Amino acid sequence: MCFFIAFITLTLAILYGTLITYFNKGWTGLQPFVSDNSLPLSTAFSIIIPARNEQENIITCLEGIVNQKYPATQFEIIIMDDFSDDDTAGKVQEFIQKYPVYQVRIIKLSEENTAEKNSFKKFAITLGIKYSKYDWIITSDADCRHGHKWLATIASYIEKYNPVLVSAPVTFHEPSNFFEKTQALEFTGLIAIGAASMAQKPPNLCNGANLIYRKDVFYEVDGFKGFDDIASGDDEFLMHKIYVKYKTGVDFLKSRDAIAYTQATKTLPEFMQQRKRWVSKSGKYKNKGITAILIGAYFMHLFLLVCLIAGFIYPAYFIVFIMAFGIKLLAEYMFLSKVTKFFNQKSIINLIIPAAFLYIFYALIIGIYANFGRYEWKGRIVK
Repeated sequence: MCFFIAFITLTLAILYGTLITYFNKGWTGLQPFVSDNSLPLSTAFSIIIPARNEQENIITCLEGIVNQKYPATQFEIIIMDDFSDDDTAGKVQEFIQKYPVYQVRIIKLSEENTAEKNSFKKFAITLGIKYSKYDWIITSDADCRHGHKWLATIASYIEKYNPVLVSAPVTFHEPSNFFEKTQALEFTGLIAIGAASMAQKPPNLCNGANLIYRKDVFYEVDGFKGFDDIASGDDEFLMHKIYVKYKTGVDFLKSRDAIAYTQATKTLPEFMQQRKRWVSKSGKYKNKGITAILIGAYFMHLFLLVCLIAGFIYPAYFIVFIMAFGIKLLAEYMFLSKVTKFFNQKSIINLIIPAAFLYIFYALIIGIYANFGRYEWKGRIVK
C-alpha cells in the first residue's frame, strides 16, 4: 500500500471533518429567533419574484404570500415575467382580479427595453427593485411556499436587530422518494453551512429563494455590477459585496416561521443541470477561501474513491477507506441530525449512509462537469 495515498486520504478526511464540526458549532450557536407578537410591526416589503414558465406553481406561491398574518398595506408582490411562453402571466392577472385588495402586479420583460442577456434573472430583480415602492426587498422563487408568519417573523427580526441583509431558511417541500430525500439532505446542509458562516464570519452561502435586504444598500453597492454577466449568483455574490461594506449587518434568521419551501428536482437530467449552475460559479468567488474549501472537498472525495477502487487489489486500502469515510460520516451525521431536526425532516437523516456514499461519485462528476461548457436553465442555454 502506498503510504502517501493513505496519509493524504486520512489528512483530507480529518480536515473535512474538522470543517464540518466547525460549521456544526456555528449552527448550534445560532439561537432560534422567536418574534414578539405583542409589538406592532411597521416594516414594509417589496417582494420580487422572477417567474419563467411557472403556470403550475405561481398561484400556490401567491396564495401563500397573501395569506400572511401581516397587514396587506405593508407589502407588495411584483411578479417579473421572464419571457414565459406558457400561461404564467394569465394566471397572475386572474389572481390580481380575484384579490384586488392585495398589492400584486406583473411586469413583463418582453415589454421592457431588453437585449439578450446571460442573466435575465438578475435583470428581472434589478428592474423589479427599480419599480418597487418599499425600503425592504425580498426575493423569492415562483415555486416557493411560505407559512402565514413568514413576513411577520422577518419584520420582527429586522426591527429588533437592524441588519442590512438577512438570509432566511429554505428547504424542500415534502420530499417523497429516495431521490428527493437525498437532495433534501444535501440542500438543508448547504443552507445550514451558509447560516453557520454568517454567524462565524465571513459568510459564504445563501439562497435567493428567501433573501431580504435594504433597497438603498443594493444601490449603494451597485447591485449586481461586476458579476451581472454570470447567469447565477444573484444571491451569494450580492451578499459578499454587501458584507464587504457592512461587516456586522449580514445575518441569518434561524426560525421555522421564516422558512421558504421550494421543490426538489424530479429527474436526474434536471438535477445535474441545477447542480452545474450552482457549482459553475465556484471559481468566481473573490473570497478564495471558499474556492479552497470546495477544492479540498473535491480532492477528499477523489482520494476516497481511489482507496475504494484500490482496495479490490490491495485490501489494506479498504481499511483506509473505512477510516476516512467514517470520519466524514460521523462529522456529517452530528451536523445534519441537528439541521434536519430544525427543518422538521428528521426522517431523512436515516439515508445518510447511502447518501454519503453516493456523494463521493456525485461530487467528482459534478465537480468536473460544472466547469465545462454551458448549461440549461429555464429553457435557456447559459454559462
